[in-house]
Amino acid sequence: MYFSKISSPFPEESAELEDKNFVRQFIDAEGKLWDRNTFLESHQINNSYATDSPKIKTEECIKEEDGAYILKMETELSEEESKPIVHEHELKSNSHLGVKNHSCSFCDYQTGHKHHLNDHMNSVHLGIKNFKCSQCDYQTVESSNLQRHIKSVHLGIKRFKCDQCDYQTSAKSSLSKHVNGLHLGVKYECSQCDFQATQKGYLKQHIDSVHFGIKNHKCSHCDYQSARKCDLKYHLDSVHLGIKKHKCNDCDYQTSQKFRLKQHIASAHLGIRNYPCKYCDYRASLKDRLNDHINSVHLGIKNFKCDQCDYQTATKGCLSKHVNSIHVGIKYKCTQCDYKASQEVHLKSHVKTIHLMIKDYKCDHCDFRAAQKSNLTRHINSVHLGIKYKCSQCDYQATHKNNLTNHINSVHFSIKNHKCSHCDYQATQKINLTNHIDSIHFGINKYPCNYCDYETTQKCRLSRHINSVHLGIKNFECSQCDYKASRKGSLEKHIEAVHSK
Repeated sequence: MYFSKISSPFPEESAELEDKNFVRQFIDAEGKLWDRNTFLESHQINNSYATDSPKIKTEECIKEEDGAYILKMETELSEEESKPIVHEHELKSNSHLGVKNHSCSFCDYQTGHKHHLNDHMNSVHLGIKNFKCSQCDYQTVESSNLQRHIKSVHLGIKRFKCDQCDYQTSAKSSLSKHVNGLHLGVKYECSQCDFQATQKGYLKQHIDSVHFGIKNHKCSHCDYQSARKCDLKYHLDSVHLGIKKHKCNDCDYQTSQKFRLKQHIASAHLGIRNYPCKYCDYRASLKDRLNDHINSVHLGIKNFKCDQCDYQTATKGCLSKHVNSIHVGIKYKCTQCDYKASQEVHLKSHVKTIHLMIKDYKCDHCDFRAAQKSNLTRHINSVHLGIKYKCSQCDYQATHKNNLTNHINSVHFSIKNHKCSHCDYQATQKINLTNHIDSIHFGINKYPCNYCDYETTQKCRLSRHINSVHLGIKNFECSQCDYKASRKGSLEKHIEAVHSK
C-alpha cells in the first residue's frame, strides 16, 4: 500500500526523518488522518522499506514547441535508474493559455478541463460529494479538496502566506483571491444594485439571495433561511445552541463569526466608521447598517411591521426587540435598583453609568463625562460648538434632533400618542408618561433634593431646581426689565404676562 506525503508542519523533526522527507502525521488515499508509526504498524509495513522512498530533486513546468506544457520531475535514484519522469501536465487548451472549452449547460461555469466540468456538475447541480472527512461533516467532490481541508482545518497547515498582512491559507487560489480583493481592490459589481464582491462566487450568492430570493438552506428550528450553508451553521450555533467562540477582550461581546468580532472591535472600541451617510452626519461601521439608516430615516422605508400594533422598522432585529419588549413583556431587571430595560445592552449601560459610575468618554473642553460616545458628541455639539436644531415654525431650538421632532409633534401637530390610563394626561414621549404616572398617581419621586424637601421624577428637573433655587443661576434674562429665569418657558410667560399688555 502506498500513500501520499504532505509537507511537514513539524520543524523539530528528527534528522533521520528530515533526510527521508517524512512527516509524523499524513493523509492516506482515502483522506483519513494517520499518525505515521501507527499506520506502519497497523498495515504491517516495514519501517526501513517504507522510508526507502525517492525524493524529488527537481520539478519544472516547461512549455514545448507545440504549445503543450510538460511537468518534468527528476528523482534521486541510482545512476542506472536516474532519468527524468515526464507527465503530461496540460495540453493547448489549458490554464496557461486561458482557454476554457468546456461549458456547463445549467449555468455560466466554464473550464479548460473536462474533469473539472464533471466535478462541477456532480458537486453543484447533482449534489454528489464522494469524499468525506472522517473528522467532521465536510464533503467534497475532489480528493485534493479533502486533503487540503484536513491540512488546513485539522492539521493547521497553511503554507501560503500573504506578504502584505498576516493572512494564511492552505490553497494558492485562496491567497490570490485574498490579494486581489483586499490589497488590489478587485471587485465584482452587481448589475442590479451597488453591491460589490471580492469574489465572483460571492456576487452570485448575492444575486441569488437578494434579487432572486433563493435561500435553499432553512433552519429546522425557526423560519430563518440562508443562501449559504455556512451562514445557516453560524445561525444555529449562535441563536439555538448559544455557541459563540469569538470573544472580545475589551468587553463581554461574543459572536459565532470571527469577522463580526473584528467589526465589533473596529466600531465599538476603535471608533472606525467608514460608511458616511450622504444626507446627514451619520456614519456606520457596516454598509448594511448605512443602508438600513438611509431606508428608515431618509426614505421612510420600513418593511418590517408589527402584527400587533402600528410599529414599523427597517430591520428585523429592531422588530424582534419591539415585540419582546412591548408585547411579550421581556424586561431586563437591575439587581441593584428597580430599573428595567427592554434590551440587555441598555441594562449594561445603566449599571455601568449609575451604579459603577464608569464614564469612559471625557470632554476635552470641560469636566463633562459620558458613558456613551454619542452622548459626548451631543454635548460637544450643543455646549461647545453651539449646534442647535431650529424649528421652522417658531423660534424653538433643540440640542438634540429627537427633541426637535418631539417638539414639532407635540406643539405644532398636537401628536401625543402616550395617554394616561388614570387621567386625561397625554405625552409625546413614553418616558414623560412614565414620570407623570410615577409622580402624580403613585407618588414616586426618585430624585430628592439634598437642600430641601423638593422631590422629582426626573434628574434634569432636580438639577434645574438646585441651579435656580439654591445656587441662584438664572440664565434667561428679560431684555425689557431685570427679570431673570432659570427656564426659557418661564421667561416667555413673563414677557407675555407683563410686557405684552
